This record gives sequence, C-alpha cells and structure tokens, in this order.
Amino acid sequence: MKSLIFFETENITLNIINEKIVHTYIKDFKKATIKDAKNIRGFLNSHYKDQQLVSLFEFGVESTINQELREYLADPNREKYSNKVALLVKNLNQQLVGSSFLKYQNPSFPTKVFYDKHKAIDWLIKD
Repeated sequence: MKSLIFFETENITLNIINEKIVHTYIKDFKKATIKDAKNIRGFLNSHYKDQQLVSLFEFGVESTINQELREYLADPNREKYSNKVALLVKNLNQQLVGSSFLKYQNPSFPTKVFYDKHKAIDWLIKD
C-alpha cells in the first residue's frame, strides 16, 4: 500500500493510503481529542477538499478517544471528509470504546470495529 501524505499532532499521525483511505493512528498512551479531529479536518480540506474518502482509525497501545470527540464524530451535521469508518483496535478496552461509540453515538455513516488491519481495509474499499 502506498502512503501519500503525512500529518502529525501531539496525539495522532495521519497518512493517506492508496489515495482513498485516511489512516489516523492514535499514538501509544495518548487520548485523541476534538482538537485533533479539527486539525485533521483542516488538513484534509486543504489537500482533499472535493474527494470522498474512507477512514481507518487505528488505536495505539493504551490509546483512546475522549467523550467529546466521540460525540463530535457521530454528529450528522458536522462537515465530513469520510463516508465509511473502520476502527482498528488492539484490546478489549478499545473494542468496548468502539462498541460504545456504535451503540450510544449511533454514527450516521457505516462504522465497524476490527482487530485485523487487512480485514478493515478490505471492508473500507469494498463498494
């Protein structure tokens, strides 16, 4: 897989895989926040404004996202750069965060939790 663009904040790294997948990695022992999401949105608006992308959110070791960010990501009225999201988790705690996001925030776009990166990417690129 070819990675095109790289962007980084204190809590996340981001790259574009195969010109379609926004791969956001939440760094080990970090908690992603709404500020990270808005930085990502600004970055993507400047590089991929009119393109439809899909997202792979990968959790690092002991990483998570805060409640405010979960609510923001599920908001159907927010500006979206992605129409499909795969959450790639490493452990049961992260899976519970992902499952909680699906159940309580009820995102307005297809979202699924995965343990396997290849399965997540296959699901994302399947039309």
